[in-house]
Amino acid sequence: MGRKSKVSNEDKILSVRKYLNNEISIANIADKYSLNVSSVKGWITKY
Repeated sequence: MGRKSKVSNEDKILSVRKYLNNEISIANIADKYSLNVSSVKGWITKY
């Protein structure tokens, strides 16, 4: 059984889109959700 994600898929997609549109930095996204920067980079890679 897998772990439950802290962040919903909708929030991940929204955050990645904002990053790709240069509206927010990876570090800011990580701070917002109390995550490691590498986790956010993983979202971007998957997107």
